[in-house]
Amino acid sequence: MGDAFVELLDLALAAGEAPTRGGTRPQIILTMTLAQLVTGIGYATLDSGEQISAETARLLACDADVIPAVLNSKGQVLDLGRTTRFFTAAQRHALGIRDGMECNFPSCDRPAKWCDAHHITHWVDGGRTDLNNGVLLCSAHHNLIHNSDWQVRMGPNSRPEYIPPPWIDINQHPIRT
Repeated sequence: MGDAFVELLDLALAAGEAPTRGGTRPQIILTMTLAQLVTGIGYATLDSGEQISAETARLLACDADVIPAVLNSKGQVLDLGRTTRFFTAAQRHALGIRDGMECNFPSCDRPAKWCDAHHITHWVDGGRTDLNNGVLLCSAHHNLIHNSDWQVRMGPNSRPEYIPPPWIDINQHPIRT
């Protein structure tokens, strides 16, 4: 039920009709080190003081506006970058056309508008924001890729393919959609 609620909220935000404050959509502020962001190990602190795992922060950053901030040793802002949208609307449409207008994970039929644009090679690991490094995944399969032994890679035909964990397929044969 919690996953369904999160998906409902994601759809509402994606509709572009969400309330704004000062012309911007709602945002959260995460504080973490670059090492925590890159490795996914450790915790990020929300502006409320609550902590989430660094891996969850990486997941949130997959399809979000990211504003990098450089802090000194006392936590004072030395530099605040500009928001960068990883996949543009045009890129998301192109991914949808390539991926059949639905989640690309095998046997999933969630519509593309319910999906996140996922970097196959994560952007913090040097992954590019282009069609050859992107795939549309519903939130359930996006979480599966981030939090399990499932892997996604670009296949020889420039289409995503999925590598199941060894406990599903001992030889880990790629599954193509």
